[in-house]
Amino acid sequence: MTMFSSLILARLKLRLVDPIITGTGVVKGRDVALVGIESDGIIGWGEAAPYPNYSRETIDDVWGGLGRHSDDILRGTIPDIPVTGAAAVDQARWDLAARLTNEPLWAAIGGVAHPVPCRVAVSGRTIDSLLAKVEHAVECGIPAVKVKVMPGRDVAFVRAVVEAWPHLGVAIDANASFDHTATEVFDAFDTLELDFFEQPLPRDDLRGHAKLRDRLDVPIALDESLHSRAAITQAIELRAADLLTVKPGIVGTTGVLEINHQLRDTEMAIRLSGLIESSVGRAHTVALTTLSDMGPADLAPTSFYLEGDSAQPSWESENGAICPRPDAGIGVDVDIEELEHVAVAWGRFTRD
Repeated sequence: MTMFSSLILARLKLRLVDPIITGTGVVKGRDVALVGIESDGIIGWGEAAPYPNYSRETIDDVWGGLGRHSDDILRGTIPDIPVTGAAAVDQARWDLAARLTNEPLWAAIGGVAHPVPCRVAVSGRTIDSLLAKVEHAVECGIPAVKVKVMPGRDVAFVRAVVEAWPHLGVAIDANASFDHTATEVFDAFDTLELDFFEQPLPRDDLRGHAKLRDRLDVPIALDESLHSRAAITQAIELRAADLLTVKPGIVGTTGVLEINHQLRDTEMAIRLSGLIESSVGRAHTVALTTLSDMGPADLAPTSFYLEGDSAQPSWESENGAICPRPDAGIGVDVDIEELEHVAVAWGRFTRD
């Protein structure tokens, strides 16, 4: 069993450029925890970012679990703590292992580096405000967007985007805000030649999603339904979607690799996405996009969502894509002194 010399925990408040409006509420900021695991003077990093109305745990749950189980983490185990905390520990271990062998994480997991086209999530209270955000993305060279939809902000909003930019890749995300009675809305969406339709129905209605997948031409993606490994396994068994929106911040790097293996003999694919994290969490997603058989990822420049960042360099787009870096590990570095200064809570644990 691998043992580590120290564990670093830093709790951060991240400011968003704009509030994120979904069918489950409005998010104005992000509370996250960075997890650093050290060995031989080298630190690997992961990020716990529980998302309101998505993860059942709060940042307080995660922070408390990480602190209480610091000894277990230092001894090389991943304890039974809230899932985003466990995922962050797993991420940090992978980053550390790649740094210790002086290779990029994407190479360590068997990926092939290539530019990954960006897709940014956009939302608006009105059609005009939505179009303004899409216009900004297009001006920045972003080739695809994912429009947040909900009852009352649905077909007319999306049709306006499709008609204004006919060559833009457009997907939609309902965040589980519709139910099975919305057949006319779903049929109208199906005429717009969308890239995919994410989480149209409530999170526990896997059978309903399977029926919708059979009825509609637009590929169905699941997101909120995949809140645990058991739920992911059930979704695969039911063939409940074309795409599984898997988040490294929920299942860890190990979990993504295992789920990718599960899908090899199916017609389903992983669609990697994040939890509105800093560049640390984003870096783990970038590395995993280099694996084969991945579906269209949600990757956006960090500056589209965050006013500041905890790691450098941040992830920005080049010709509408994010490029994996040749640096060891996840390709971003954390300044410990600066992190200690900006963190709202901080802890460093060492092994006796």
